[in-house]
Amino acid sequence: MGWHTQNFLRSNNVERLLDIAGLAPNDLVVDLGAGHGELTQRLARRCRRVIAVEQDPRLADVLRTRFADQPRVVVREQDLLEARLPREPYKVVANIPFDGTARVLSRLTSARHAPESAHLVVQRQAAERMVGWPRQTLFGLVREPWFEPRIVHRFRRTDFAPPPRVDVVFLRLRKRGPPLVCDAQREAFRAFVTYCFYARGPSVACTLEVLLGYERTRRIARSARLPLEARPSDVPLDIWVAVFRAVADDVALRRRLGQFRPPRRRLP
Repeated sequence: MGWHTQNFLRSNNVERLLDIAGLAPNDLVVDLGAGHGELTQRLARRCRRVIAVEQDPRLADVLRTRFADQPRVVVREQDLLEARLPREPYKVVANIPFDGTARVLSRLTSARHAPESAHLVVQRQAAERMVGWPRQTLFGLVREPWFEPRIVHRFRRTDFAPPPRVDVVFLRLRKRGPPLVCDAQREAFRAFVTYCFYARGPSVACTLEVLLGYERTRRIARSARLPLEARPSDVPLDIWVAVFRAVADDVALRRRLGQFRPPRRRLP
């Protein structure tokens, strides 16, 4: 797939970011979009092994030459979305192309072998979608039960070459252990919240009334502390999880949600 120009971090910022990432000497780290290898070089000084993934053939050649005599670094010329991720525990630290942020986040959070944590240099708007600020988003909500997102640093545009036209932050994703929703119910949770976001009801409670009836909806709302007037974007993660747990074993509801097809646009 094609990517637009990448904005590279100036070298004096890299060490500060690695301090924030809190890496350990025995860590295996994946650097997605390794570029010229500035981040890769510093990762190799701190960690047991670094997998540098770069899809630009010219930059991949630069990386292979630069790290030819460094056994800690493995260079892979691969598309960022198709890169082979390790089976053993690993972390991701990366400065990815900003136009690919959503796709990379989707790839990492849905991977069979997902990272223990990911620290990513990303566009601010994409990070805020993930953390659900100032309002909850479907993009973040379908991932948050398994990964805790947090913005841990805000950059100046002059921290990059060339300077980007957008605001940039350092986003941390930390795998939850245990998750708030078990892996076996991942697709059911996704289907449930997607339905609620796309439904035309004025509130989540109104949508639930159509699915579950008035009395059952009121009982669930009381036990989960769901405000009756709250729209999907107003409901925090813990309440979404509580509501889902109350309906997770409803076979008829799962069947109905399985038949739902959201409007034809790109899903999160």
